[in-house]
Amino acid sequence: MKHISDPKAANVNIPAQTPNGKLFLNHNQDIVHGGAPVLVEIDEIHTDFTDGIEDIANHKITPGVIGWYLVIGKVCWESAEIDIRYDLSLTLNPGAAHRLFDSQVCSLTGGTGAQFHCKVVDVIKITNVNQYFELKVVNNSVADHATLINGHDYTFMTVQRVR
Repeated sequence: MKHISDPKAANVNIPAQTPNGKLFLNHNQDIVHGGAPVLVEIDEIHTDFTDGIEDIANHKITPGVIGWYLVIGKVCWESAEIDIRYDLSLTLNPGAAHRLFDSQVCSLTGGTGAQFHCKVVDVIKITNVNQYFELKVVNNSVADHATLINGHDYTFMTVQRVR
C-alpha cells in the first residue's frame, strides 16, 4: 500500500458503476380509483443521468447487466385526501413483485388538498439481463381519480448500479 503524505494532493479514482438511468413523468397522469395497480407512465429521460437503459415507450428501466442496484421511485399526488391509502410499489419483472412501502406509510394525515409525496428506496439484485423495473400506484381515494404531478423532481424512477 502506498503511503500518502499529503491527502489533498492525492487523486482518488472511484470506478464508475454503470449502468444508471432516470425517467420522469412529463405529463400529469390521472389515476382512476380502484384496487388494481396502475403503471406510472414515466416517459422522459433525465439527460444528466442516463446510460441508455430507459425504455420510454414501455415506462420502464432495463439495466441489462447483472448486479446490485439502488432504485429510487417517487410520486407526487396533486391533491391528496386525508386518511386515504395511496399505495406505491416498485416491481422487478419478470419475477416476483418487490413491494417497498406498505399502505400505512403512504397515508396522508395532514390537511386535505395538499400535494402528497410518496417515495420508495431499495437495493435490489438483478439476476437476469432481461429483468426491468417499473413503478406502480394504487389510488384508494373516494374521488373518481387522483392526479400525479409531472416533473423530474416530482414523479420519477432512478436506477444506479452499486455493485
